[in-house]
Order: sequence, then structure tokens, then C-alpha cells
Amino acid sequence: VAGAFACYYVSEVILGVSGVLAIICAGAECAFFMWPLVCNRAALEHLWHFLEWLFNTALFELAGLIIGGRCLLRVELSWNPEWAGRDHDSGIDLADLALVGFTFVAAIAIRFIAVFSLLPLLRRLGYGFSPRGAGA
Repeated sequence: VAGAFACYYVSEVILGVSGVLAIICAGAECAFFMWPLVCNRAALEHLWHFLEWLFNTALFELAGLIIGGRCLLRVELSWNPEWAGRDHDSGIDLADLALVGFTFVAAIAIRFIAVFSLLPLLRRLGYGFSPRGAGA
């Protein structure tokens, strides 16, 4: 989607040509040249591994930013005498740790649901998935 939008934007705004025709030409070119890559099992496995890495990285980056931000707030409050005695959130507590645990369990549950709901489709498409292989 981002590639199609970029193609449209570059052709309409920067080059001053028809964005719709540019999208049609780009789609025809992708249909012709991308087919061997899409049908290649190794390429698809690399794509899925990359997407898994990307989303895992985003998830743990966001969790780290949230927890790190709260830790920095706690350190700043302990060193700043102006904040002494004020009512505010002073760092990580048990509810935050429970939220991190819930996020982890939710991510595993979502992965479980996604993999096992697509298992019949993956078996029919010839990928040779088994329930034991899907659990790995």
C-alpha cells in the first residue's frame, strides 16, 4: 500500500504525470516480475521471518520505552527537590508488572490463535504444516 501511494504521489506531485496510469503500470510490472518471488518457498519463509522479527522488535521496543520512561520518571523525581511532596506517579509498581505480563501472554495467545486458525489453509496450500510444527 505504501509503495502504491508513493508511486502515485511521485508521479502526480513531483513528475506531473497521471498517478492512476503510473499505478497501473507499476501493478503490471509487479505482476510480471514479482510472480517468481511470490511463488518461491524460501522467499516466503524469509518474508515471514522478517515480519516476525519486525513485529517482535516493535512490541519489545514499545514495552521498553514505556517501562524505561517510568524508571526515568522515578529517578528524576528522587533527585529533584521541587517535586518532593507532590502527588504523582513515581515509577513502576505491581500494576505495571502485571501489565507487562498480560502483554506477553496476550502476544502469545494472539500468535497461537493466528497460527492455528490458519493451519487448515496452510495444509491445503502445500506448506506441509502439522499441529506439532505449528507449535514450534
